[in-house]
Amino acid sequence: MKYGARFGLATSPRQFKSSGVKSLINRALWEQGIRQPLSDKRRRHEFKTVHGFRKYFKTQCENAGMKSINVEVCMGHNIGISKSYYKPSEKEVLLDYLNAVDTLTLSRKEEVNSALLAKISELEEKNESNESILIQKYNYLQDQVQQLISVIGSADPDSRNKIGEQLVRNGLYKPEKSADSFMT
Repeated sequence: MKYGARFGLATSPRQFKSSGVKSLINRALWEQGIRQPLSDKRRRHEFKTVHGFRKYFKTQCENAGMKSINVEVCMGHNIGISKSYYKPSEKEVLLDYLNAVDTLTLSRKEEVNSALLAKISELEEKNESNESILIQKYNYLQDQVQQLISVIGSADPDSRNKIGEQLVRNGLYKPEKSADSFMT
């Protein structure tokens, strides 16, 4: 066992004691302003910090349908005489626990969902805007093509053939039949 300044680092880890976890949580509650000093007449805070997590865990697990004896095993409680008769495998306790994971997760699903829905509507609006811009550009190009066709159509046959040959050479037009007579 190593002692000194290096003790507890990743290179020589040491398991947290429950008192260490309690101290971290208490410090975080005070720093975030969740835990306030007691008034003169009060002797206890509204809730016990670490024990509140244990109560929450037990309540949520049982509400999720976990076997109460498996909840007690997960909490590290002594199950008394029952341990002589009931010996669940780790896999069985794990599967039972996995049913409760969603209710135990401390996330704000509603906030996440509303943020995602807001992002989706923002992207849909952006998509509609981009789509209208593309339609405008397509219509503009369609008009330009129609003007070119009418200019080429009004040209004499020799000029049309020269323009057609130029378009074919530059790869801008691929004739369906032959390049002999362009627009005739």
